[in-house]
Amino acid sequence: MHAQLYVKFDKAGLYVADATGLQDPDGELGRSLNGLMASHLQNPAEASLERSNMFGQEVENLKGAAKVVATQATFAPCAARRFLDFTLGVQNGAIEYDPAILKQVVTAAKAVQPEPTLQEIVMHLLTHPTVVTSVIESLTGAPQ
Repeated sequence: MHAQLYVKFDKAGLYVADATGLQDPDGELGRSLNGLMASHLQNPAEASLERSNMFGQEVENLKGAAKVVATQATFAPCAARRFLDFTLGVQNGAIEYDPAILKQVVTAAKAVQPEPTLQEIVMHLLTHPTVVTSVIESLTGAPQ
């Protein structure tokens, strides 16, 4: 059902307000016309709606879904972990990080701002002593 959030976006990620969400009768399943995504709903009035359910909460669109996701207790630690994976150039889950480090990062970010931005989380992540030491050791080969 989360795919419904994307019925107004084309394959390049651009929002198209008048997208219908209807399946292209001659196209690949899940594709609408003009590079848009199709809804799984058959009723044309419902197919164009972006409504969905996220963690048991009704949302009107992708923006609403993002707000719900960001309020989950697991969001900030996950964002920190995924950003660190991205920064280090490793596949998600390739490194098992100490959960205490991620908790410290999130706690520090929330001390500055109760609902921290990704920028705030990243700043605390990349300045965390253990992260800094680990990166230096991996680059130099010498323990710090």
